[in-house]
Amino acid sequence: MLFSFLGSCLHYYFLSQRPTTGVSRLNPFDYLNLVNKNAGGFLNNPNLKPQITTEYELGFKQRLTEKSALKVSAYYRELRDLVQTRAFTQAYPITYVAYDNLERFFPKEKLIKTGNPVRRGLLEIENKTVEAKKELNLKHEKYTLLVIGGSLGSRRINQLIEKELDVLDTQNVQIIWQCGKLYYQEYKINGDIKDVQVHAFLNRMDMAYAAADIIISRAGASSVSELCIVGKPVIFIPSPNVAEDHQTKNAMAVVDKNAAILFKQSELGRFQSEFENLLNDEGKQKQLSENIKQLALPKATEHIANEVARSSISVRMVSQFST
Repeated sequence: MLFSFLGSCLHYYFLSQRPTTGVSRLNPFDYLNLVNKNAGGFLNNPNLKPQITTEYELGFKQRLTEKSALKVSAYYRELRDLVQTRAFTQAYPITYVAYDNLERFFPKEKLIKTGNPVRRGLLEIENKTVEAKKELNLKHEKYTLLVIGGSLGSRRINQLIEKELDVLDTQNVQIIWQCGKLYYQEYKINGDIKDVQVHAFLNRMDMAYAAADIIISRAGASSVSELCIVGKPVIFIPSPNVAEDHQTKNAMAVVDKNAAILFKQSELGRFQSEFENLLNDEGKQKQLSENIKQLALPKATEHIANEVARSSISVRMVSQFST
C-alpha cells in the first residue's frame, strides 16, 4: 500500500555549445600550418555544427518513512554532433630520403627526396675562409687537410694519418685532425708536430669546414649531407663495420656523380699516390667541388616540415557523430 505522500518529477535539459577539444577531438593545433597562413589567425569551418546535449527524466517519488523515500524514474540522455578526429596510420607511407636510386629499397611512389637537416651555420661558410684560418691559427700559404673520423673516432683513419704525417709535411699540408674521444689520448702527442692540430672533438665545424681545402671523412648520412653543402673536395673512407655497408652506399651516391673520391679501408695502400695527384690537380679539385655542390639540399629541414604538415592534414578525418 502506498503512503499518501507521493510526488512526481519532470526534468528537461538542453545545452548547445561549441565543440570541445581533447585528445580524441578536434584540436586547432592539428591545423597550425593553415592557421599561420590565415590573416585573422583563426580557421573557420562553416560546416561544423554546435554540440548538442539533451536530457529527459520523468518519474515519481514516494515517501516511505521520515528519513527515507523511494524514487522511480526514466532517464534519457542524447548527445549530438560530437567532434572527433580519426588518424589513419596506413595513410602516411612516406619515406624521406637524401639520395637517388633508392627505389630498390622502397616503393618509388612513396619516396620524397628532401635531404638531411644540417647545422644552420654550414649554410654561411663560403666567405669565411680567411676568418676561419685566423681563428684556427692556420697558415694561409699552406693547403689545409681536414680529417673527420666521427665523434668517437676511427682507428683505421687515425692510423693512416699518423703514417702519412711526414709525407703530408713535404707536400706543404697543414692538418686539422679530429681523431675522436676514444683515441685522443693515443694520438694527441702528434699535436706537438708543426702544423698538425689534433682534436678529440670540433666544436666549430663551420670554421673547420670553411678553413679546409680537402676533407677526409667517413660517410654517414649526416656527414655526406653536410659535405654536399660545404662543397669542398672530399675523400670518403666508409666504415665497413655498419649495417648492410650503408656508408659505402652513401658515398657511392656522390662518387657516381663524379663529386667525390672513395677509398675502401682495404684500399688505403694507394692513398699516398692518389692524394698527391689530387693535391697537384687544381682542375680536379674544382670539378669535385662544383659537382658535390650540385647535390646539396640546403632546405631539407623546411622541406620535411612542410611535407609532414601537409601529410598530417591529409591523413586526419574530422567527423561529427551522435550518441
